[in-house]
Amino acid sequence: MGEENKEFNLKFIKNNWNWILLAIIICFGFYLRAYHLDYPVVGYHNWKETHYLTEARNFASEGFFKHGFFVPEHDYPNIADDPSGVHADTFPITSIITAIAFKLFGPNLISARIINILFSLATVLLFYFVLLQISEKKEIALIGSFFAAICPLFVFFSHNTQLINQGIFFIMLSLLFFLRWRKENSFRDLFLASLFFSLGMLTKYPYGIIAVVFIFLLSLSKIKDILKNVRSPYIILSILILLLIPVWILYMNVFLPKASDNTAGVLSSSLIDIGVLFSSSFWTPFKSYLRDNYTFYGLFLFFLGLLYLFLMKKGDQKKLLLGSFVSILIFLVVMSYKLQGHSYHQFPIAPLIIFFMTYGVYNTSQLIRSFFKGTAKNLVSVGVIILLLLFIITPSIEAKNRQFDTQFFGLDIAGEYIKNHSQPNERIINSGHQDFGIAWHADRKIVKGALNNVSTIKKAEDELNTTWIFLYQWGLSTINEKEKWDYIKNNYDIKQIGFIKTSEGVQLYYLLLRKGKGFDEEDLNNFINDNIDKLRQKDYELTNRKVEFNYVSVE
Repeated sequence: MGEENKEFNLKFIKNNWNWILLAIIICFGFYLRAYHLDYPVVGYHNWKETHYLTEARNFASEGFFKHGFFVPEHDYPNIADDPSGVHADTFPITSIITAIAFKLFGPNLISARIINILFSLATVLLFYFVLLQISEKKEIALIGSFFAAICPLFVFFSHNTQLINQGIFFIMLSLLFFLRWRKENSFRDLFLASLFFSLGMLTKYPYGIIAVVFIFLLSLSKIKDILKNVRSPYIILSILILLLIPVWILYMNVFLPKASDNTAGVLSSSLIDIGVLFSSSFWTPFKSYLRDNYTFYGLFLFFLGLLYLFLMKKGDQKKLLLGSFVSILIFLVVMSYKLQGHSYHQFPIAPLIIFFMTYGVYNTSQLIRSFFKGTAKNLVSVGVIILLLLFIITPSIEAKNRQFDTQFFGLDIAGEYIKNHSQPNERIINSGHQDFGIAWHADRKIVKGALNNVSTIKKAEDELNTTWIFLYQWGLSTINEKEKWDYIKNNYDIKQIGFIKTSEGVQLYYLLLRKGKGFDEEDLNNFINDNIDKLRQKDYELTNRKVEFNYVSVE
């Protein structure tokens, strides 16, 4: 009986080795992503996470149609814009799904983040099926899914509540059904490819760059087939589904005249500035983003895959890589202005880069394999693949740790203080940059840009009921702006100070002020010592250590 079980187990492993490895890859991907699920909104790009978290919270509390058909409302409108926070945007699929979770389980961070993680892991699975469809080689499919599972860009931002996670899932699903249609000639698959392409592009317009890959994979016979069957219900539905993209853009930009933050502009030619690509202001941050997103070793594998592109024989795999290469070049030119701003703008081309990394590893293994004979060929091939993949684990973990360890301590503390000491209609003036996480924890709206000068502060107070000023690290420079600082000192009270103790003394992180009678410099200088009995601490967790944060509050 034991021998039979052993034989069965070996047979099972032999017949299902690819699924076993894929399951291990998915589990490892989940392990990397399931970090700080309930951690405060104080991390890298917390301003963007706050955008979609507050959209979802507003959808959940006020309904999906308060301002129109799924018109989003976030909690940091600019002082010159609609004070409700209504704004033109891409279709808010992330906020809608998260809002449903909030309705079921209440507005909590675990619900919001687990949704994005599940979409990210489903994308890892899609890499397997897409590459298997195009190559018919399980090894290639597993390599690609491994890179998707460990890619620092995917790992970190799956933790953030953002549109990019759903968008990449829809685009990869669209590519999968497009490849199925090419092979099986089912117009149902063509319709599904159109449906998911539309969802992907509606979620984030730049995802439309995948259409270039479709064009390279589209044969003349397939075009003729579409024209021949143009009256097919599936083809008609495919066209109608694609028309939803311009309809939504029109809806956002014509029928919402009060809305702000017009993101449809990402499609405009004003973003195209080739000169940006030749400036140090582009390459300095861009190189840093590349390191954080793929690691420099991953980029080496990308260029290795690019080299093999020109050596590959004609076929679908070469078409995929050639289309990917052209897509990346077009994307760099069209999106150059955006790409120098934030690392997550690379999401639409990340799958294309991973395709090249995948073929860089696989083709290297095949090249080295060709120098051996007999059974050694397979062992060498597998050994080379494993060795090349192992090299990327450490730099990938270091890259994701760098991003997780970029934190802005105290946003949750100040936000919770405001929530417990204010009415829902009170608003906050903030310092900008990366301190918007305070809006999520305070559950109060921020008036963005109100700190510009005394006039904008007064306007925010008189017209929008702002009663709080939050000066985070970069906002503390306000102390040196005499006119503005004199107004704040004469009209606000100190309510909370956040700081870290260092060997050199106290490192001030923020001041939280509320409209009141005013204070003088001596009050500020002595605030901590005068209220030392109210000193509190909170530990913030980095990947390898903790940071003790101190704060003093007064009622």
